[in-house]
Amino acid sequence: MLSDDPSLYFQLRRKAETADDLQHNVLLSHNRPGLSYAIYVAPTYLTRREFNEELTKGPRFVNPWEMRQWSLHSDFAEMYWLSRYDRQPFLRNHVSITPHERVANHNHYYAFSTAGDEVSWHSPEVLEGRHSRLSDFMSIRARELLSGEATSAPEEIIEHISEITAGFAEVPIQQFLFGETPLEQLQSYGRWLNKSWGIRQILLCANREDLSSLFLRTSY
Repeated sequence: MLSDDPSLYFQLRRKAETADDLQHNVLLSHNRPGLSYAIYVAPTYLTRREFNEELTKGPRFVNPWEMRQWSLHSDFAEMYWLSRYDRQPFLRNHVSITPHERVANHNHYYAFSTAGDEVSWHSPEVLEGRHSRLSDFMSIRARELLSGEATSAPEEIIEHISEITAGFAEVPIQQFLFGETPLEQLQSYGRWLNKSWGIRQILLCANREDLSSLFLRTSY
């Protein structure tokens, strides 16, 4: 049982009449660490007023992706840059929850604390290691990207899409992969995923050669 009283919760999305599967199961099928990550995102405030007030606090205009020349060869500066995610009000004020099991219907609920540090699945079953603030989630993904850990080329991801969608797409997914380049095809897949399932795709992209040269450390 969660320690917060009251706590926040949301129900899984009802299956659409024309859908082949529940949104939850489709989201779960995309959670393949090292290739792709799938999460629910929800605000950590009980009222819209509290949520709107918190958005005006902190350095909300700081761009976490902005990098300056002075920071390119400094481990300390790199960590400072990554910590900007923690200071983004929008990211900090949302919880991210990883779907953890398939379901047969939408009559299931995730509940979570206002601090975003506890999540339950049909209270009192508390889930461990399946949640974090959205700011922490994005910081980890950015750190993996910068370090070269668990990153895949667009071509590799395209190859896995057919496997991912095999359980819920009636027609070959290649019919929805428009574009001349793998990145354009991934973008078209994201549009199809959003239109068909209400799931939004985010791509964190970088040039591997640029990253390799960017973070070469200089000895003093």
